[in-house]
Amino acid sequence: MFFFFGGIKIGNADGGDLVPMFPVVDTSSDHTMVPAALLEKLRVPELERECFTLADGASAEYGIGIARLEIEGRTRPCPVVFGPGHNSLLGASTLAIFNLDYDSASHRLVPTPTLQLGRVGPGGVLPEEPKLLRPTMVAPRDGYRIWLRYSDGAAGEIDLGHLAGEGIFRAWDERKFFESVGFGASGAIAWGDDIELCPDALYMQLTGKSVAEVMSGVRLGNDNG
Repeated sequence: MFFFFGGIKIGNADGGDLVPMFPVVDTSSDHTMVPAALLEKLRVPELERECFTLADGASAEYGIGIARLEIEGRTRPCPVVFGPGHNSLLGASTLAIFNLDYDSASHRLVPTPTLQLGRVGPGGVLPEEPKLLRPTMVAPRDGYRIWLRYSDGAAGEIDLGHLAGEGIFRAWDERKFFESVGFGASGAIAWGDDIELCPDALYMQLTGKSVAEVMSGVRLGNDNG
């Protein structure tokens, strides 16, 4: 377990401004914790709730969502815990997503020296490649709703009204622009070059799958971070 301060930036996974955050980096924490008030200000949606074991052995339930984090100029979508008060922690899942390790000699985050993709399974057979999920169809619906279908057959409508009228999303006030929805890089749901929505978060909203299921069991193709 290590504790030190480091500067990162955080924002909504669907776009918008990134704001500075100075968390304590704790490699014993599974996920990054961010003050719930800050996540709500950034309009990061709570996707599920999980029970966590705290440092003193007690248990507590917190919400989890997906935010966009920036470290040293690189951005990635990462799971974040809606934490109480003003404390924040940079946890192990974020470090893994950014391929970073803690160097005890310099007390800094450094690139992971070697990365693993997997190992040969029992009997010398390679494990089955996880199915790559991507959105395959998208169409506008009434109001600020869109209809989506993913490559695993999951389909349905998603209401984006909570984003409408905020920042770059004011462009949706022009109906023809909202109806121009299509696909951007690596399966992002996009309106031109300026607005892209994270397919990971939309998939979880559509299916009700948990962060753990999406992050460990499926890959959604949003690797351009």
